[in-house]
Amino acid sequence: MTIHRILPLCLSLAVLFPAGASLAQEKPLPPAAAFKDKRVPDRAARERSAPSVAEGKSQSLSDSSTQVLLLSMLRNSSYQLSKASSVLLLQQDMGKRISISTLRYRTENGKYRPYQEAEHSKTANFTAEGGKQTDKMLLWGSFSYSNSKLDSIRWGHRKDAAFTTPFYYGSQRAVHYQQTDYAIQTHLMHRLAKGLSASISSDYGMGDHFSTNDPRALLKHFKLRLSPALQWQNKQIGLEIRGLWGYGQQESQVDYRNKEYYESSQYPEYLNWLINGYGTMRNALSFSDRVYTNNQDFSGGGLAFFYKAKGWTGRLNLSYERIHEEYDRGNSSGRYDGYDMYGDYDVDQWKGYLDLQEAQQRWGLRLEAAQSKGKDYNIDLLGNNYAALRRMAALALYYRLPIWGRHTEFSFRETLSYRNQVDGNMLIQREAGRQQANIQLRHALSKQQHQLLELGLGYSSPYSTAFSQSPRSSNAFIDQVIKNDVALDKTNYWQLQAGFQQYFRFAGMNWMAHAQTMQLQAPRSDEVLQGRARNQTNLSLHLYF
Repeated sequence: MTIHRILPLCLSLAVLFPAGASLAQEKPLPPAAAFKDKRVPDRAARERSAPSVAEGKSQSLSDSSTQVLLLSMLRNSSYQLSKASSVLLLQQDMGKRISISTLRYRTENGKYRPYQEAEHSKTANFTAEGGKQTDKMLLWGSFSYSNSKLDSIRWGHRKDAAFTTPFYYGSQRAVHYQQTDYAIQTHLMHRLAKGLSASISSDYGMGDHFSTNDPRALLKHFKLRLSPALQWQNKQIGLEIRGLWGYGQQESQVDYRNKEYYESSQYPEYLNWLINGYGTMRNALSFSDRVYTNNQDFSGGGLAFFYKAKGWTGRLNLSYERIHEEYDRGNSSGRYDGYDMYGDYDVDQWKGYLDLQEAQQRWGLRLEAAQSKGKDYNIDLLGNNYAALRRMAALALYYRLPIWGRHTEFSFRETLSYRNQVDGNMLIQREAGRQQANIQLRHALSKQQHQLLELGLGYSSPYSTAFSQSPRSSNAFIDQVIKNDVALDKTNYWQLQAGFQQYFRFAGMNWMAHAQTMQLQAPRSDEVLQGRARNQTNLSLHLYF
């Protein structure tokens, strides 16, 4: 195992299991105390005088039970955003300490999907995350393992079908994939002086994906991203400035058990193709044509800000990232004397959100926005051929109130998304806009909040949808993939969701079992789509301290 795989694992284990930590020995808050502090005055006074990372002796850390995080939709959504981007904001969402271990199993079935995605999928996942704050330091870490089985993948030998990569392999033949992914995240913040802190964050991932039938495809990938930052804060205002640097690599290789599948035109569905851009394709008959390496560089930065008023807190988080990718013919094993470069690809990504939360978490409002803009340079065509643009804007509202004397939360989210893909060689342009509205309810079935019921309803419809194609441009990829997805762009659908949470104690520890199902249903279908329904089911078991 190489050093770039060993070092992040050691860092993650050190954060998840710090020396002297005894998280399991501290008695957790009972469910009924999740949103009401029932501490005795002496203990509360002691904790108000406890020092924090940023302020030393002058500011206390907010008391936080991990169970509060699991119970509250507002608190949980805020935590998920902050742990992925900002240590300054994570410090507030995490509280003094947090520890959650999760086993999750998910299934997805249905033909109502983008053409290159799996018709059936099964995923098992294990995640352990934990963190702790002391008077001078914040430590947080997460480890995740995921194993997936994907059925009926067509025209898509690639790691992530949602990414806008301009080069990947594909075949008409449906292949069955097994994917294994590991991910490690860490955050370390240390107080330098009163109000001033420095932090370093890491994001590491690796995995191996392979198909189990002809044509066989093997994908390997890893990435390492580091983000140093400086934070300044007092009791009312906080500011964070951070940078980003990283690198990664993806290696793709396609082979066959039966050589007649790629040597003879009598089996066209088995032939493998290099898909370039959005509609350009060329066959990959020899093995050297079916191997390439994608080397990646990451750079960027961001800032975070919070302001605490008497009854509410406002937070802002912005980030920018540039991804540069170079696609080289050949692989990293040194099998070839030299590399032929297919081309390179630059992606500029902007993300941000503005968050307002009431001090007692009774209500919250969030505005989110993101844009990803990619442009390639194609060596064969000696120019730019492929451009991809994606935009997203969302408004989320959260409100908590008692109904029949029991904890109840409502959330509403309105999302607008837009994408535009252009292939200059084939003169293809696909434009697709979509709006989606979702409302969710989470209601405690008992005053102790041991059982929670979840219900959700959503509706999605298209807008600004267009497709243009040159009359001279036609191939199997266009006829099968693009025309299917264009038909999908024009449909609307309903989303129904139901779930149940059960909190309990077993073997002297705190657990939560969660079951959830979601159904997508389009009112109509046609011969191009071949389906109008899709279902997702999630089962998870959480151990928390």
